[in-house]
Parts: sequence; structure tokens; C-alpha cells
Amino acid sequence: MNSQLKQIVQSEPGLFHQSRLEKARNATRLLCILAIFAFTSFALVDLYMVKGSVLPLYLVRLVCISAAIFIYWLAGRPQMKAYGMQTGVAIVIITGLGVVVLTGMTGGSASPYWTMIMLTFFTASMIMPFRPIQAAMVFLIIALFYDLWIMSTGSVSDDRSWVISNAGIWLSLVISVLAVIFIDDLRDREVADRQQLNALNSQLRDEIGEREKAENELRRTQQLDAVGRLAAGIAHELNNLLLVISSSAELIQRKSQHGEKYTSRILESAHRGARLTSDMLLFARKGHRQNRPFALNQVVSRIADVVAESQMLVTTVRTNLSSDEPWVSGDSQLISQALLNLCLNGVDAMESPGSLQISTKVVNDEVIISVTDPGKGMTPQELDRAFEPFYTTKAPGQGTGLGLSMVYGTIKDHEGSIVLNSELGAGTTAVIRLPKVASSLYEFSSSEEPAILSGLDGHILLVDDDVLVRNLMKEGLESAGFSVVEAEDGVHACTLFDASPDQFELVILDLVMPNMNGLEAYQMIRRQKPAQAVLLYSGNNDQKLAQVVEDPHTGFLQKPFRQVELLETVACLLKGQRQSTRAGLHKANHDGQDADGQYQTSG
Repeated sequence: MNSQLKQIVQSEPGLFHQSRLEKARNATRLLCILAIFAFTSFALVDLYMVKGSVLPLYLVRLVCISAAIFIYWLAGRPQMKAYGMQTGVAIVIITGLGVVVLTGMTGGSASPYWTMIMLTFFTASMIMPFRPIQAAMVFLIIALFYDLWIMSTGSVSDDRSWVISNAGIWLSLVISVLAVIFIDDLRDREVADRQQLNALNSQLRDEIGEREKAENELRRTQQLDAVGRLAAGIAHELNNLLLVISSSAELIQRKSQHGEKYTSRILESAHRGARLTSDMLLFARKGHRQNRPFALNQVVSRIADVVAESQMLVTTVRTNLSSDEPWVSGDSQLISQALLNLCLNGVDAMESPGSLQISTKVVNDEVIISVTDPGKGMTPQELDRAFEPFYTTKAPGQGTGLGLSMVYGTIKDHEGSIVLNSELGAGTTAVIRLPKVASSLYEFSSSEEPAILSGLDGHILLVDDDVLVRNLMKEGLESAGFSVVEAEDGVHACTLFDASPDQFELVILDLVMPNMNGLEAYQMIRRQKPAQAVLLYSGNNDQKLAQVVEDPHTGFLQKPFRQVELLETVACLLKGQRQSTRAGLHKANHDGQDADGQYQTSG
């Protein structure tokens, strides 16, 4: 055994010991079966080996067979698992001694039975997982017993047969021990190789886990980098929106006769602000990959708006979208992130203000997305390495080299492909191909709002720590005919609910509150009344809510939402229906909102 193998054996002695014991146990039972077969099958030969009664030979055979049966049974006992080697030694010695006795009774040194001793050595050396010293001791006992038994019983028929039998037995002993040395080394190598394989598998699993963790961290870094680059443009846009809202509100106070015009401005600005916060959450999201059909043109339009609004000083964005709405399956947020990175790379490649073009088209069963910039382009060498992690042509400190590699990984994960076409000084076009899927969703325009049902009533427990939000929601609900009881946090809500759990047809809970958050209050309410209708709402769509909103009596709204969405959701919950729209169950993560305020909803 070489030094490396010894080191492995010494580092895992328990593994090698257990493996050898298990092999010894199985080998013992096999040797018992062979011994029973040998002593039984040669019984008929005794009639031709001796003159007179064969009863003494049969008695010897019966003793050996009985011993083999007993050892076979003993080795199979669970408590004897640790004694596999001892039982193996026992069956080998009993077999060998039995053969020696039969040899002496059937002609001594002239009997052909002495060759069975050689066969016993060879068989034991191949089957039993002996260590060399163990095999030498066991075989030596049998060989010495042969010499002593033959000489003490006067069974030496002649010198020639005595020399031949002794030479054969002792030579087979030496050969068998050498065979054990060789086989024992092979067994140790097998166990060591198995242990090395297990260690490599464990190391591989650890490396895969570390790689997945690193990929998640890289994706997170890339997302935060993109958000940071967009922050200035979005802050500028938000400031404009806040200016419109505040100025319109002041004008309403001073010129109440023009309230409708100013109210429209406020609503429009609020919707634009909602889209901005939605996009920020989208690109900074940290969650698992989703797989659902979504309308690609709407995703492209949203990305085009984000880039146009945040990079308006350096670029304009033109879109050329397929007339037939293409649908693909996957995570719309990851695809959005990939498109955003391609667009930002295109903006960075422009040495002067220019126009970025995004187009979509359907060819057979594929959807093709093209992002073209009029930038400086890439050399063939740069093109070959473009998707390599950490490779970048930007100056130090201006890029991580992760953007395109993450784009490549995202597209491949969606069973698509991406190719870069570029020439130095002639710009770059990124071509993405994704499998087309059938539309499983339908659309409706926010301008086609269904009429709010009249005559709504019921008692509602409204829970929110923000008094302004709570008052606005209360006024909207009461204007539709509901009776509303307010609670300022989860503790207050649970106290009111405990006092009269059957009083409220619906509980509306904000998720983020002090003292006791909405999710904790929800769980307490559920334990007390499992079928209670509950509407949760929050500015974040936490992935932990996925299981909660599967409950048929639970709805979810993503802030900010419109009054009509609130009333529609409340009406559906009170009717005991599942609402899978953005208003009722917004776990679709903004998949369907486009730049004009349209939404998708699953049927």
C-alpha cells in the first residue's frame, strides 16, 4: 500500500473497518454454503475410498456440515455483525480440519483428499477479506494439523506420497498468502477510491452551492449597479411629479372651480410615480426565478420608458414592436433586467448623444428581440470575450464586467440564445431569441373600468399605522356603503377581533406596521377563524407571501393602488371568489403593466 493510500486509510479508519466487517460477514456465509456443498457432494465417493463401514466418515461429514449450518445462522444475526472476521476464521479452520480428518481416514498421505486442503486455502484467500497475517495464521494451523494428524495416526503410507502431499500443501499455503497480500491491497484501494469519490462528490456539491451563491451575489450586485445608475434620472422624474402634485393641490385650494382639471393632473402624476417605484422594486428585487407566460412587448415598452426617462440627456429610445403581441415564458423581471443591461451598455458605448433602438418580431416559433446602439462597436477580439465574467472594455472603476455575462446566463436559463453583431465604429446589435408560447392571459384597459357595484355593505376592520392612508381608505370604503372600524397596528387589530370575531366580514391589513406587523396579525386571525376573509397590502411583494395568498380567503394588493381596485378586490373577497388580477392577487409581480397603465389578468 503506497503512502497516499495509507494516509486515506488512517484518516478514515472507521469506514475501512466497517467495510471489511461487512465483506467478512458475507464471505463467511458464502464459505459456509460451499463447505456444506463440498462435504455433502463427496459423501458418495467415500464408498470407493475405504473398505468396510463408511459410518465414521459420514459422522465426520455430519459434524462439519452441522458446524457450517450453525456458523451460517450465527453470521446472519444482527448482533454478530461486528464478529464477521471471527466467524470467517472459524468456518475456514473447521473446513480445513474436517478435510484433514477425512484424508487420514481414506488413505492418509496417499489419499487424494489432501488436495482439498489446497482448494480450501485458495477459496478462503479469494473470498475472505483476510489481512495477510490472518491468512498466514489460519492456513498455518491447518497445515501443521495435517502433519501432526497424519503422523500421529500412522497414515504415512510411503515417503513419496508424504513428500508430495506436504509439498503441495505448504506451497499452496505460500501462494495463498501471497494472493491475500495482493487482493488485500486491491480491497484497500477500492475502499480508498470509494472514499475519495465520496469526498469529491461532497466537494462538488459544496462547490455547486458556492457557485449558486456567487451567481446570486453577482446578479444582486449587477441589479444594484443598474439601480444606482438609474437613481439620478428617477430622482429627477420624481421631483417633477411631486412638483406637479403639490402645485395642483395648491391650485385646487385657491381655485376650487377648476378642481377637476387639477385632480386629473394629480392622478396622472401619481400613476407615473407608481410606475417608477414599481420599476425600482423590479430591478432591485431579490427573489427566486418565476416561470409564467408574459407579454414581451409590454416588458420592452416599460424598459424603453425607464431608459428614456433616466438617460434623456444622452440618448433617445425608439421602439419597433411586433404588431402581434409576442408571448414568452419565464421570469419577466429577469428578462427586464437583461434588456436594461443591454440598453445601458449601449448608452455607455455612445461617444455622443444618439438613438437607441429596440425591436421585436416573431419568426416561426421564436421571438426575436434586437437592441441596437450607434456606439463605437467592438473588435473581433472583444466580441469573442464579451460574455466572459469580469471582462470589460471600460476604464477601471467604471464597470464590473458582469453585465453581459449575467445577460447571457439569464437568456440561456430561459432556453434562448443571444448573439452580438458588432464592428468597430459601426455600433453593436444584440439579438436575443426566445421560444414563443401561447397567450394564457387576457388584457383590459384601465380606461374600461367596470362599474362599481352599488349597494355594497358589510363590516370591515381596517388596520394601518399611517393615519392619512387609513383615513383615505376608510372614506373610499364608506362611500361605497361599507361600515369601517379602524385599528392603528396589529396588536390593536387582534384585540378588536378577539372581542368579536364574527363582527367583521373582512379584515384589511397593511403588512408593514410597528409593534405587530400585518403578517403576524394575519396568522393570529387565521388561527382564531380560518375562513376569515383578509386583504393584505404592501409596497413590497415579498416572496414569503406566495404561500399566504394561495389561501382562497386571502387577497393581496400592491401599493399604490386605485380606489376602484380596492373596491373590486373587497367585493370579490366578500363573495368568496378568488381574485387573480393585479387588484386582487398581485403576485404576478407587475408582469402585465405597460406604459399606458394597462394590466394583464389571468382568467
